[in-house]
Amino acid sequence: MSPGDIDPVDIPNQKNNIYGIPDISISREPDMPIAPSITAGATAAVAEITAHFFRGLADPTRVRILMILLRDGPTRVGDLVDEIDAPQGRISNHLSCLRTCGFVTSFREGRNVLYAVSDPRVGNLMDLGNAVVAANAERILACQVTRQ
Repeated sequence: MSPGDIDPVDIPNQKNNIYGIPDISISREPDMPIAPSITAGATAAVAEITAHFFRGLADPTRVRILMILLRDGPTRVGDLVDEIDAPQGRISNHLSCLRTCGFVTSFREGRNVLYAVSDPRVGNLMDLGNAVVAANAERILACQVTRQ
């Protein structure tokens, strides 16, 4: 591991993430394998699937949906439509994308379908992403490549 690399097993626990929900640090059971370092898997196939994973987050509406679900917990589509102020069909399409990519899950509660974050590491990912954005916002906004 080179300087600046973060070993996910050594990330310190926090009481709450920035959304006010309990932070679940990345940890493992003794018999659970450690995920390979990103640099160790720097093959074209790993790069492609990783880029595909991050494209799931490459839309402001999808990011807002995740932020709301992390803040509020399981939420009905109608409540997301009201808070985001977007058509129900658009929200449903974004939820479908997030569900297919594994970011959210859905379940039925009576006559309602609720959506929730499917993996607590999504909250950690969002926290880390927001920290990087906060430190680099001016450069991110100036980047012409990501505006396309």
